[in-house]
Amino acid sequence: MTQTEDDFNLTPIAHREPVVGEYLVIFTCLAELHNSQLKQDIVNLLQQSQDEIDDVITMLTKFAGCTKHEALKLTLVLCKELASCADKQEVLDKPHEFIARVFYYGKPEDVPISDKRWSIHPLNFDNPSVCVIDKSDNDGDKNDR
Repeated sequence: MTQTEDDFNLTPIAHREPVVGEYLVIFTCLAELHNSQLKQDIVNLLQQSQDEIDDVITMLTKFAGCTKHEALKLTLVLCKELASCADKQEVLDKPHEFIARVFYYGKPEDVPISDKRWSIHPLNFDNPSVCVIDKSDNDGDKNDR
């Protein structure tokens, strides 16, 4: 049985600010970018111009859950493959692995603690500046996997 975010009382951080008593919950996993509308849009942007790389990084972090570091690595791989391959379809059809990280707010009891892909981080509500989290990149996290 596959668990989904609906199995837990977790809220994606993009949906609202944290509530007192909640923790930052991070799900980290190995993911694959398959031939999809997202990948087709990314490949098209990369073929148009190198000026579009910032847009590709944003798309990968926002829609695929890539960290900025992973988005940069994946973009470099795609650029190299597109430059060395005559057939764009080959690049689209090849799955590309990356580390995805998804951020939630929730309570520790809502997180499967036996699953090492999940990590829980307390938020300091007494000092609001500590609660500010860069939602697009958390590569400096000491719990990187």
